Amino acid sequence: MKKRCSTALRNFFRARIVQTRNTLHLTQRQMADALMMAERSYAALESGESGCGALTLALFLTHFCDDPTAFCAEMKEVFENSLATAGSIP
Repeated sequence: MKKRCSTALRNFFRARIVQTRNTLHLTQRQMADALMMAERSYAALESGESGCGALTLALFLTHFCDDPTAFCAEMKEVFENSLATAGSIP
């Protein structure tokens, strides 16, 4: 169940950073700089090889989210759906 939730959140964040980067016409290097990480680490986020930490999430919300509340609500829905799929929520 933990793996299912982690994968769901990783995929959610991955989709959002790719969408944001493409919308803003930024390079991976520019996104990596804004998120205070190495370009290789950013590429791993974007490819789904790794998930983000709290600092990366906070920087993304600060720099790229017009409505962090909406982003968090979407993330909560993804998380709850992954729990329900795993059978943890009645």
